Amino acid sequence: MNKSIDYENLSKKEINKIKKRKRLIESAYNCFLEKGFEKTTIGDITEGAGVAKGTFYLYFKDKTQIQNVVTLYKSYGVIQQSLKISREKNIEDKTEEFIYFLNEIINYLEKNTQMLKTIYKNLSKGIFNTILNQEGYEQERQSVDKIVEEFGSSFKHAIDPSESKQTLFIILEMVGAVCYNSIIINEPCSIDEMKPILFKCIKKILS
Repeated sequence: MNKSIDYENLSKKEINKIKKRKRLIESAYNCFLEKGFEKTTIGDITEGAGVAKGTFYLYFKDKTQIQNVVTLYKSYGVIQQSLKISREKNIEDKTEEFIYFLNEIINYLEKNTQMLKTIYKNLSKGIFNTILNQEGYEQERQSVDKIVEEFGSSFKHAIDPSESKQTLFIILEMVGAVCYNSIIINEPCSIDEMKPILFKCIKKILS
């Protein structure tokens, strides 16, 4: 999540807090990649971040909370990057543009299997996450609202506008689950075999 921060208007203490928090999040992600969530300790995370163990609890309640934040950051990043790429293609048909967007997500996760293992099947948490309701995530909330609004507008012929958020959530949940099962454990078959079926189901939802 590449949030732009105006450091010029912050005190040195505030800047240090932001940097420490970022280091903790990145260290947690690296630890989860290397050891897995269960085997990672708070000590591992703080050691990787170069801070005292007690510092962790100034920013996060426990390991589960930082895992939630890591999932938000990484999933959000994949979604935003894939959305940017699909829009640059200038595909006129909105359904085909959306499928291209989903395909970009799948391609990324297929190339970054360790990240996929870390976020598990929680791709939708990149934009549907209770953390976004907390203070400090205003920019991300606005971005998410825009994504949902554009999705609803593009498919208002097929989806009740009041259900656009839930529909997008369902689709991202489907994609996340299919990616994890097909890429990581190769069930019920490979992702190449699953993609055409997945996209056909999504097209039916949006038709």
